[in-house]
Amino acid sequence: MPKPDWTRLRCKKAPETKSALLETADRTGDTVLVCGDSIEAAAHSAVLIDVPYFEAKLREEWSGTTTWNLHNKLRLRLPCPAGAESLKLFLQGLYGDLRSLYEVNPESLLLQEVLSLADACGVPGLCADVIQLVEVTSANVDSWLEWLLVDHGADAEPIREQVVQVMRAQLRDALQQDPLSVEQLATISRVLPRRTMPQIAS
Repeated sequence: MPKPDWTRLRCKKAPETKSALLETADRTGDTVLVCGDSIEAAAHSAVLIDVPYFEAKLREEWSGTTTWNLHNKLRLRLPCPAGAESLKLFLQGLYGDLRSLYEVNPESLLLQEVLSLADACGVPGLCADVIQLVEVTSANVDSWLEWLLVDHGADAEPIREQVVQVMRAQLRDALQQDPLSVEQLATISRVLPRRTMPQIAS
């Protein structure tokens, strides 16, 4: 069997041994991660226990009387919304395989979903991996700005800096090309640094 072509990937981290477990999670996993009414993914409590959010949930179950196993899997609800693809990437990251994450378009808001999930669950390493891949553009800057308005545990400064650069360029282009109304100019003026008015000599 030919070896996979690793040279086409930007990810330099080889997948960890436990990443192979995810391929059989539907059969060997003892937990099911649930998001919304229809999005689910099987996982292993032995892997999830390293994640603060899931650790707390699992310890609650272990201290109770409910028994769960391969035939009666524990269902854990995710702390924030996520699509099927972002949940898949999140789980791959937890299991130590970042190859698919590094193949996502850097401008895609799919990365935002993965980052939100990793941040809400308390996985700083995965957050850092996602943040270094994000590319803020004029097409997605509004969404990233809304994301920044919410408090996050992850260091979002690199994303904030990109947002500032994109919005600065947008403002410069608007001032050069589009006729702005007095109301628009007044709005811009409110966020500009205040300067001391020169004193009029008496």
